[in-house]
Amino acid sequence: MNPLRNFSLKYKILLPGIIGVVGFAIYLVVNFSAVNINSKMLSAVQDSYLPALELAGQNLSLLDKVKQDLVFAATTGEPSMVDDAQKLADEMKNNVVQLKKIQAEASDAKQAEIAAIDKSLSSYVDTVIPLTRAMIAGTADMGQAQTSMKKSKDALQDLEKDLKATRDDSR
Repeated sequence: MNPLRNFSLKYKILLPGIIGVVGFAIYLVVNFSAVNINSKMLSAVQDSYLPALELAGQNLSLLDKVKQDLVFAATTGEPSMVDDAQKLADEMKNNVVQLKKIQAEASDAKQAEIAAIDKSLSSYVDTVIPLTRAMIAGTADMGQAQTSMKKSKDALQDLEKDLKATRDDSR
């Protein structure tokens, strides 16, 4: 009945060692598989999430600089600050293009989020920069300016919300 009774003493002595070697081999296979899966996940994070996080953070800081430059330009009447803000906005647009490339294989929700950032950024920049230029030049129509300010404020809030969501999702 007991299969161990039929083995000779030599095999009975070798059996714990064989079981140990087989168990260790199974442990190595499972461990190697886990390391391989973790390596692939880490590579995906390094190639996709980390650059997305950096670009979203960089765009948030650039957006703050754009707002500061435009406020400074409007209060001091300095048109060169508007040009600086335009350059920063162009850099932000380039970052969004890079973000689209990095997240090309991302989910549809992530791509929709990036498209919303692009739309909000374009709406904000296309509204606020001409308005600031017109205010500095003294040619702003105050009736139209109020509508433009509301539009730019809404676009700015959407842009900040979307950038923060992208940054937080990439963490």
